[in-house]
Amino acid sequence: MESNAETDSLKRVFGLPTLVIYGVGDILGAGIYAVIGKIAGLSGSLVWASFLTSMIVAALTALSYAQLGSRVPQSGGVACFIHRAFRTDWLSILVGWLMFCTCLVSMATLSKAFAGYLNAFAPVIPDWLIVLALFSGLAFVNFRGMQESSALNIFCTAVEVSGLVIVILVSTLFLIGGTAGAGNPVASSVANQPATGWIAIAQGAA
Repeated sequence: MESNAETDSLKRVFGLPTLVIYGVGDILGAGIYAVIGKIAGLSGSLVWASFLTSMIVAALTALSYAQLGSRVPQSGGVACFIHRAFRTDWLSILVGWLMFCTCLVSMATLSKAFAGYLNAFAPVIPDWLIVLALFSGLAFVNFRGMQESSALNIFCTAVEVSGLVIVILVSTLFLIGGTAGAGNPVASSVANQPATGWIAIAQGAA
């Protein structure tokens, strides 16, 4: 019986470094490249407060998942946590489907953003073809196996983090160089914007 259980179990291809990189890529997400303009439009000069609010919520969510994962070491994620807490099948199924729908909406948003960015370099390619090619490529990698998916995730996370690091460095040099201020019309217009209030901050964080 033990040999059959070992044979039927999934092959472990994720180590601690791989899981950490996966978590970093999942937490950062590509949404920061896709919706940063909309967030700034909603929050104005208080866009930093929206990011701070999101950071606090994400930290609380991560701590909650860490606690629940250590207490309920089973596959199934949040649906398993709900079932263990309330002992109700329909509620755990509902939460599982809601999480699935959330992933679909996120995938749709990011694929649309990817098509928009790629159109800047290849405007002749229609959006639907770019999205179709993107999902076909991702599906192919997933069907190949978890090891290939992990390698692709590491590559995408490295590109994503590198882009953010470049933005941070350029912004820091921009501020240290003294080019931001009264002589800069962009900086002046942003600084003179009226406070948009907590509602706009919450909208930007969402």
